[in-house]
Amino acid sequence: MLGGVGLEREGEPLPLRARKRLEILCYLLEARVAGRAEVSGLELAEAFYPAAEEARAKATLKQQVHLIRMTLGPDAVRSTPGGYALGAVHSDAEEFLRGGDTRLWRGPYLERLAEGWHGGVREALTQALRSRAEALLESAPQEASRLAQILLGMEPYDTGFLQLGLRAARQSGSPKAAARLYKEAQERFLEVGEALPGLEALLQAASPPA
Repeated sequence: MLGGVGLEREGEPLPLRARKRLEILCYLLEARVAGRAEVSGLELAEAFYPAAEEARAKATLKQQVHLIRMTLGPDAVRSTPGGYALGAVHSDAEEFLRGGDTRLWRGPYLERLAEGWHGGVREALTQALRSRAEALLESAPQEASRLAQILLGMEPYDTGFLQLGLRAARQSGSPKAAARLYKEAQERFLEVGEALPGLEALLQAASPPA
């Protein structure tokens, strides 16, 4: 989930490529991260088949869950008294929240799939990643720079993430990289009619007080 969505079993990729099934898995995973014991069938049906009649939507959802189980195993999605819950599936998102290993991040959260469904989960991951990047500014500025790029990929107009990237580039001894990052951001902001402060002003505003 931390940079696109893929599935593996014992290090081998699994061939679940149907977008809807991946989305259902991610929805259930976000629910688990959010502390929810289950998700009702009606909630899932309305989330993924909003235009269909309830009975048809639930039947289609049931078929999708069956196909997920055929690929990942019968324990991948559990049936619960009120609906469904993610079963014996581990995720890089949960591993990162437990241990903070930034190497798990390969790109923006749920890249090319979705923004996410439970906003608090995306926010928790984003803030945890930002905290780790800031903690690495002194000891591993190149990694902090990489993480800032991922954060900007998720929130391209967040000036805090931009400042983090600029500081990391400077800390890495690469003023050209900082200038390039600033220019790219400046062009993005101009496209939506916004103006950025100057590069040095941004860096000064981001610097911790002496």
